[in-house]
Order: sequence, then C-alpha cells, then structure tokens
Amino acid sequence: MSEKFVEVNQDNLIRKHRSVNPPSHFAQQEGSESKGKDITIETLGKSMSMKMKEAASCNKWRTGTCSIFRVPVRLRGINFKTFYQKETRNGPYDPKYVSIGPYHHGVKGLQTMEEFKWRALDILTSESKTSIEVCIEKMKKLEVQARSCYSEKIKMRGEEFVEMMLLDVCFVLMVLTDRLDELETKKGNNNGQGRGRISEVLSKNVLTDLLMLENQIPFFILREFFHVLKLDSNYWYDIEEVALTRLLSAYPGYKYSDEVLETDIYHLLHLFCLSIVDPLMRPKRDLSINMNSRLITMANKFKEKVNGVLPNCLKRRYDDLLPRFEMENMIQEAGEKGKSKWIPSVTELEGFGVKFKTKEAQSFMDLEFRDGVMEIPTLILYPYTQTIFHNIIAFEQCFTTKVEPQTTAHISHYVMLMDFLIGNTRDIVTLQDKEIITNWLGSQDEVVRVFNHLRRGVIDFSRDYFSDIYSEVNEYRRRRCPKWWAKFKLDYCNSPWSCMGTAWIRFDE
Repeated sequence: MSEKFVEVNQDNLIRKHRSVNPPSHFAQQEGSESKGKDITIETLGKSMSMKMKEAASCNKWRTGTCSIFRVPVRLRGINFKTFYQKETRNGPYDPKYVSIGPYHHGVKGLQTMEEFKWRALDILTSESKTSIEVCIEKMKKLEVQARSCYSEKIKMRGEEFVEMMLLDVCFVLMVLTDRLDELETKKGNNNGQGRGRISEVLSKNVLTDLLMLENQIPFFILREFFHVLKLDSNYWYDIEEVALTRLLSAYPGYKYSDEVLETDIYHLLHLFCLSIVDPLMRPKRDLSINMNSRLITMANKFKEKVNGVLPNCLKRRYDDLLPRFEMENMIQEAGEKGKSKWIPSVTELEGFGVKFKTKEAQSFMDLEFRDGVMEIPTLILYPYTQTIFHNIIAFEQCFTTKVEPQTTAHISHYVMLMDFLIGNTRDIVTLQDKEIITNWLGSQDEVVRVFNHLRRGVIDFSRDYFSDIYSEVNEYRRRRCPKWWAKFKLDYCNSPWSCMGTAWIRFDE
C-alpha cells in the first residue's frame, strides 16, 4: 500500500512540475507560433495599407472628362441574350471589322485591318512630309489626357499605347476623308485585282464600327493630327465638318446644323449623336419646367453682394452648390408636373380622336402635339439603325448617370416614347401609311421587336425631353371623351363594315 501511495504522489508531483515548468522544446514551439502570428499580422497589415493607398489614388491618373465607356452589363446582357441569340462578337456593341482604341485592341478576328492602319500611317506621313518621330512626340504629349478619357484604367505600356493610338488616328482620318481606295490599290500592288473588296467592307460596315461606344478615340486627337498631318490645308472645312459630311453621306436621312460644330465634342459617336438630335431643338422646350425662379434670383443677388467679401474657397463652394440647387429644384417640379410618363399606342389614340401627320423638320425628334394632331418627322429605319441607336443609348445612359447628370438623354427618351406608340403591327401600318416610318428592316414585326428591345435596360430620367407631349396627350385624352366610348369606337367602329354590323344588331333588337 505504502509503495503504491508513494508512486502516485511522485506522478502527481511530476505532472505539477511539468505544468509549471514545461520542457524547453514546448516553449520553443509556442514561441515560434506566436512569432509566426506576429509576422502574418504584420505582413497582412502592410498589404492592406498598400491597397488602401492604391484605392485612394486610383483616379489620380484621370485628368479630364471620362467619355468613352464600357457598355453596362444590364444593357449588354439584355440585348445579347434576348435579342441577338448569336455569338458574343455579333452583338450591337462589338466591332465586326476594325478595332479602334484599347477596349478591343488585339481581339482575334479584327486583325485583317491592322495592315491597312500601317498603310494609312505611311500615306499620311509621306504626303505631309511629317516624320514619324514628330508624330510619336506629339502623341506622347497627349497620352495622359487620352488615357483619362476612358472609363477604365488602360493597362498598356506607354510605347504600346502611343503606337496603337497613332495607327488608329491615321486609319480613322483615311476613313473620314474617304480615301480608303488608296489603301486597296497600293496594298500588294496587284494591278487592280480584288478591287472593290475593301471598298465594300469599309463602306458602311467600318463606319458603323466607328460609331460604337467601346470603339472610340478622343476627338481632340483627331483634331490635333488633322493639323499635324496637314490635312487641314487640303480641305476648306475643319475636322468636325469633314467627319459629319462623311458620316451623314453614308447614313442618308439625317441632317445637322452649324451649331453642332460649336459644341464640345468627345468622340465620333458623340458628334453623330449631336447631329441627329439637333441642338436648335433644345431651347424650344423649356427643360426648367416652372423652376422656382424667385429663389434662384435671390440666390444670385446674394452672390453679387457677397462676391467681394467671401474668400475664394467659399466662392468656389457656392458656385458648386447653386447649379446643384437649380437642378434639384428642376427635377422636383418636373416630377410633380409629368407624373404620367406613358401614353397609349397609335391605334388606341386614334380611338380617342388623335390624328397623326408627318412633319417636315430638321430632326426626326422634333415631335409636336396640338389640337388633337400629333406631328412626327419621318424616321428611316435602316438595318444598321438599331446598332447605332443601341450605342447612342448606352453612351447617354453612362454619360448622364456618371459624368453629367444635368444633361438630357434625348435618344433614350425618343425610343421610350416610340415604344409606347408602337404596340403591335397595326401601329406600324398606320405610321407607314402616314409616312412617319420608312421601314427598310423587313416586316412590321421586326420594327416592333427593334423598338421593344431598344427600350429595355433604359433608366427613366426625370428630365424627359418629351414630358410636354405626355402631359398634353393625356390631358387631351381625358378631356376628349370617356374611356368607355373610346374603347367602344376602337372595338366596334374601327371600320365602316364593323359600324354597319353594330348598327344592324342594334336595329334588330
């Protein structure tokens, strides 16, 4: 008994001793684990600090206005999956023949035109007797400003970016000056064999590629090299007018005013958008919509009084706040006046007594409603119209939501209005009979489908250019006749035979 008791006590003492003074190898192991944890925490802390600094300076590379965007997923996904049902590169936002700018640079399937870009550079530098070194130096000076025009940070080395932009600007200038045949005749020197192949490809297909949002270069680069390569000495007009003349000759039915040339232009798509919208229309409708002018006037008088008293930092802050105050007031009252942004279709409006007429106007967007008559300028629908509209709408959606919220998305609003008017093929037949729509797409079903899908993904804006049209049409509809009478006319009196049938049934009773 005693021996067993002594052994148990010795075991207990050994355990206590080990718990108080653990072996050295255990202590070393725990020390290494704690040291490893400290190293991991320190490393992670440094990594996170670096990422925070990168995030804080992520937009320091941007020095100008962002104007060339990636198409939002909500627009791209809708139009690819539900409308085109084809391969990705056959969608409305991807170029089919030539890549311009960094977004589609090097994409497989667009390499055919790269050799023509080098030929364009050779022709323009040779004719102008401008050395390639001068062109590179000039483009290098514009590199930072050019990079800032893109919504994404371009991860290309400086030399690669400068070379790409120089080739692209020369190719675009050859397209705009309508000299693409020179690339074909001098390429390979094949004694004219194959003539017409490149002309056919580059006639409208490449021009359409040049009007895609993701396929743009900044317009100031075109303007600068139009001068550097001495093309301005060969033309009476500036690059803006040369570009518009070429684009509109390929897309007949569109007109432009000289006022377009006085506007800040970001790229070719923006220039084309301005030309078909026609800025002369904009003052016609007062977008301020009964703005509270008294408060604005008081604020401006206050600014005049304190102009010599406030420090410069407060003056700048005040100048930033006043336009914002005007915009918030404008949007609020616009929403109060135009709550109903909907009108019935053409067929339903005819049931309410509305007449439709074609209107002679400079822009197809110059709609007017007066005394029960809606006048709509002719819209010509070509096979490429939907692609151009898709890209203009994408540009408006990005530009108005990310850069300049005070601008109005004219084409987006026009598409929304036309989508309301066009509900089925009966509406298309009426608009075609009135020469309001000229259909080169094919069937009436195709026109309905185009407007329906153009409308999808468009965000509704408070500052709607056609808010007066919505208000006037709905007011006329409510005042003209009761809803049941309009429906009765639509269902039972839409033709002489149906009227006679309705009268005969009533007479029989």
